Amino acid sequence: MIEIYRRNELLELHPSDWLMALLIFKEMGWTPERPLEVYANPLAFVKNYEGEAMNQAGDALCAVILDDPLVSLSVQMDLGLFSQISEFVGRGTFIVGKQGAYAEAKRNGDF
Repeated sequence: MIEIYRRNELLELHPSDWLMALLIFKEMGWTPERPLEVYANPLAFVKNYEGEAMNQAGDALCAVILDDPLVSLSVQMDLGLFSQISEFVGRGTFIVGKQGAYAEAKRNGDF
């Protein structure tokens, strides 16, 4: 498992789910500043504007699905989880870390 987190917020994900979300964001218009692998592996720091751009790409997918519900059949991940990820990243700067990184950061007073 990996964690994407920021102060007082944590989302635990299987690495394959996070990678699939990144691929969907990219397909829907997000342009990563760095190689995709950087975002997929701990330790990555994702700035506010990048998270917002990911969220906008997620919103674009939702708009396409509302227009043509059959498109949802071609999405290769749970749409509820994708929506949760999209909302999380849209709330600003976050870190991609290994499992336990959030608890360690809290313990060390990094927030």
